[in-house]
Amino acid sequence: MPHIPLGAALRTQIHNQHARQLAYLKIDYEGAPDERQFPDYNQDTIVGWIKSNAAAIKAAKASQVTSPSADKPSWDSVLWSLVESAAVYLRKRESMIKAVNAARANDFNQALQYLKEAQEYVDEVADALDCDFIQLCDFAHQSPNGSWYHSGAYCGAFVSRESDNAIIGVAYKGTDNSREVVTDLDWDPSAGLVTGAAFGARIHSGFNKGLFGQFGDDNVRPFGA
Repeated sequence: MPHIPLGAALRTQIHNQHARQLAYLKIDYEGAPDERQFPDYNQDTIVGWIKSNAAAIKAAKASQVTSPSADKPSWDSVLWSLVESAAVYLRKRESMIKAVNAARANDFNQALQYLKEAQEYVDEVADALDCDFIQLCDFAHQSPNGSWYHSGAYCGAFVSRESDNAIIGVAYKGTDNSREVVTDLDWDPSAGLVTGAAFGARIHSGFNKGLFGQFGDDNVRPFGA
């Protein structure tokens, strides 16, 4: 994974773009974001995984969470990825409702404050990894324009704080409905829908549409200009 520092200005830009994205997030009949309830674990459980497997976490970080090859996975890196993917579920539902409502009222500074409050438990896990967490996209139950039964992305980035062996890991929530299955199966690599996405590499088509595609009448992009 390349050494790419994520400066304060870029972090602020991502946070601001995400706050504006929330104004377009679907809300269910109870007034809550249309996303899953918490699974049967919490931040203390995940931090416990990290502490009880400190050597494996250290080895994963040293390798920049890579594996020798596609058919020879590094189980240390698998553990790191599992920790990240489990942590993205741990946002506070009530605070997310407030963030969505603030964004719809065009109060994006207040939306950012509620977002910070909502991800308190995710931040605890990120801190145990010596990383910072940045939510990128919340459109898990909405289809990108032109793909009526795909799902958008629900993902965030874990950004390492140290300059040596820098890591930026993007963690997605797991598949739990037919819309996400369709997205997963659209795996043929395609060129990024945003210039420079993934450093010019070809991307899993379903994830490409969900993260870099356009949503709604205003053609909002979850990530990228």
